[in-house]
Amino acid sequence: MRRKELIEGIYELHNALVQLAIPEILMAQLQGNAKDNDGLSPVFLKQVTEYVLRAQKFSPAARQVAGILGISALENTDMWHAFRVSRDEAIELYNAVRYAAKDLPRLAALLQQGTAEPIEESINNKTGKYKGMRLLSVTVFEQGNRFSTPTRLTNVLESINLFYTTCAYLNDESPDSLSVVACDSGSDKSFDFLGIAKVVECVTNLIETLWDRIVFYRELQHEQRIELVAKTLPVIEQINNSASNGHIEPELAEQLKRNVLEGTMKFVQSGAAIPQIESRAHHDARSLLSPVQKLLISAPDEDAEENIEPSSDEVPEDKSQSVKSHSQMNVDVLSKDEREQLLHLLNKTKQEEGAVSTGSLEIIEEF
Repeated sequence: MRRKELIEGIYELHNALVQLAIPEILMAQLQGNAKDNDGLSPVFLKQVTEYVLRAQKFSPAARQVAGILGISALENTDMWHAFRVSRDEAIELYNAVRYAAKDLPRLAALLQQGTAEPIEESINNKTGKYKGMRLLSVTVFEQGNRFSTPTRLTNVLESINLFYTTCAYLNDESPDSLSVVACDSGSDKSFDFLGIAKVVECVTNLIETLWDRIVFYRELQHEQRIELVAKTLPVIEQINNSASNGHIEPELAEQLKRNVLEGTMKFVQSGAAIPQIESRAHHDARSLLSPVQKLLISAPDEDAEENIEPSSDEVPEDKSQSVKSHSQMNVDVLSKDEREQLLHLLNKTKQEEGAVSTGSLEIIEEF
């Protein structure tokens, strides 16, 4: 869970507790002598039920915080009846809720990065030295227990730099005005970039358009898709127009087009996204922008080490076993047509790979 997600989850849980006055409701129930509704006051039932409905829509981060603090027990209707009398379980839950309502904002303040937030505040207020600047957040998706390699993270940084450089030249701005001001990690990773507002907006539009092209060409093979995506981006036409009207030199235009192609390849291969893409509900950004496997490594799994089998593209150490499995194939059960089909496939394999195992030769000879 990234720090930003945890902070948002903390405030999500805190707002639900405070806005529904859950600490006060629980205390009133503990001190009260309600006789209706099986000893539970109507106000208690109404507010706690409202909290349960709200909790069902919590983000994963908010649910995790509630579980760690023990507040998720409030969603259990069996726990409600503990409030008919001052039992230990009810008091413990009340104390957890009271602590959360009082101190969760302080916990969130401890998690603040101290860099991106003041910059964003300055940008929003249009004051200070960050006036005219803009932040760009890039998320690097992780897949379960598969961790990113340095190459993958480098590709993310380089792709944004290539996009920014291209957009800076097209907007008559310095390509050296981009900075990395914050990074975060957890189940995913993220980087916050700071740059000139109109250049960052150009980069954002470029990535959004890139996403649209990926969705449109999602049925194609990976390499073919990336090439088509890069060539059909509107920024390519913008570069050509800038070269045609003399705004940039032809040599620079060619370099910028190469930047777009290289940046597209690195960005797509790294499996990264921006919030504007993640917020779109029509397609899953995580699946369509998943990184290529060579840029990821698996976490060690001690329990599975003894059961690891070689993958299909690995050559077994004991080649005699592979040959033996082929040589023991029983072709007597095949019909004449089936034998001819098998022979055709084996010959085709021989032509493609340039060699054939001894076992396969024995099978061909049997025909």
